[in-house]
Amino acid sequence: MTKAIELIGTMILNGGKDLFTLVGCIDHPVKRFFILDNSQGLDASVTQAIEDVVTNKPECIDEIVVVHNAMNVGFSGSVNQIIKQNIDCPYWCVISVDWHPEKGELSRIAERLEKPFTAILCDESQNGYSAMIFTPELLFEVGLMDENFYPAYYEDNDHRYRMKQAGISWEYFPVKFKHAVSVTIKRDPKIFHRNQLTFKENGKYYVAKWGGPPGAERYETPFDMELPLDYWLYDPTRSQRQRWI
Repeated sequence: MTKAIELIGTMILNGGKDLFTLVGCIDHPVKRFFILDNSQGLDASVTQAIEDVVTNKPECIDEIVVVHNAMNVGFSGSVNQIIKQNIDCPYWCVISVDWHPEKGELSRIAERLEKPFTAILCDESQNGYSAMIFTPELLFEVGLMDENFYPAYYEDNDHRYRMKQAGISWEYFPVKFKHAVSVTIKRDPKIFHRNQLTFKENGKYYVAKWGGPPGAERYETPFDMELPLDYWLYDPTRSQRQRWI
């Protein structure tokens, strides 16, 4: 019998319905479902969804763990936090709250996880980082995600490029799914407007770090200096400037 998935972690900023839908898609045993709440209590639907999911925990999930952040830590910060808060797990399956696998697909993923792997993506589109599985080996070679790409965008390009420089590739394990792309941004006009500004700033940071935009990088190491691939110096003042909410 296929083993349970050790961990599925997700993050949510707004739109509690997405969390309901994702939990409803879990049709294979999961030992721990980890929810990172970045809403800061500003979206009542998120608060209600978390309460209802915890109260009515599906039988196929052993435990649900919720962490409420005082601020939105962004996509990179959320991925890193999911990993750091679950170091007792042999791997970390991170799924965006708006990425919903179809019936039976989690069982296929669970079966694949029983064989050796370094890094798996379950989405071959440009939004591939919506469903990914990290291992300690990947972290040792490439490091955690750069949290200066805040709150979102370009962090996946940065991580992919570091993997390329390290000679590591994602294994694509395509599954059937539904994904409301960028719904977190689209449902809030303020966030949509802010993202137009922060997207450009993240692009500038990427160019400064790698000497060119994605696909036209000139540097082999961060900032063209004698630095390891996993180098990034967290700048809290940058995050403050880049905040969506």
